[in-house]
Amino acid sequence: LQEEENKSVLTIFNNTKTSFKTEQTPVGFEITLFNTQILNTPQEGLKTSLFKDISFTSIQDEAQKITLNFDRNSQLWGFDYGYQGENLVFNFYHAPKFNLTKAKPLNGVKIVLDPGHSPKRVAPYDGAVGPSVMLEYEINYKIALKTKEKLEALGAIIFMSKEENEYMPLARRQEKVLSEQAHLFISLHNNALPDQVNPISRPRGFSFFYYYPHSYTFAEAIERSFVRHIALPDDGIIQRDFSVTRSSPQVPAILIEHVYLILPEQEDLLSQDSFIEKLANATAQGVKDYIKEVAKKTASANK
Repeated sequence: LQEEENKSVLTIFNNTKTSFKTEQTPVGFEITLFNTQILNTPQEGLKTSLFKDISFTSIQDEAQKITLNFDRNSQLWGFDYGYQGENLVFNFYHAPKFNLTKAKPLNGVKIVLDPGHSPKRVAPYDGAVGPSVMLEYEINYKIALKTKEKLEALGAIIFMSKEENEYMPLARRQEKVLSEQAHLFISLHNNALPDQVNPISRPRGFSFFYYYPHSYTFAEAIERSFVRHIALPDDGIIQRDFSVTRSSPQVPAILIEHVYLILPEQEDLLSQDSFIEKLANATAQGVKDYIKEVAKKTASANK
């Protein structure tokens, strides 16, 4: 385990590639290696500013668990992994150190905005369709442009995953996270329901989706902002295996469902520029709150 400029790097030296699984917990990161035996005793007491120590457990004759325990004041920003030859290498990214100012509270924060879905103007459509045939990909892009404007006014650097009339496969939407070394990923959507679900069986509103645990606190900050600024029901924060959030483990990544496009009164809200502005402001304020907390925690950890 070694510490580099913005990450902790764990290298597991193998004599052959093997299958494994990972699990992120509130207190650490676990890697279980299958068909594996420990041939030499690892060094104990390995640590970085992110991890306070490592422990090793044999859970079966040929399955080994490596547990990296977080330091009390540390924060895992994201991770990735891959094989280098026969060796398995994990990169655990530390929380960035931002140069924030009072005038620009998001100064230098790089964010990828992902307007959900691609252009398709004949059935079957790509995305939800409102009662008056408002198409989701069009309104998602409109919200993205307004959100971009609000975030840039706070000093953020914004990258769009696609242009309005550009077709973009799901597998490519997170590419800018790596190419632009972005700090956050936000996918923007508006909701629908399967045909068999009664849309008026209960009040419905905004919701937030994440996949990796390190994205949860980001979703929380956006949710709190929506509760303050958007007069609709809160459908909560949900862990879901969506491609756009699962494929961006390197950074906190969330998907926002602003409203239910299939409900006439909520589709009508989306036709109002003033409501689009409220949605964009709510997201921008949530990002601002999240980065402020990150900066506060990072400063405390460095004391």
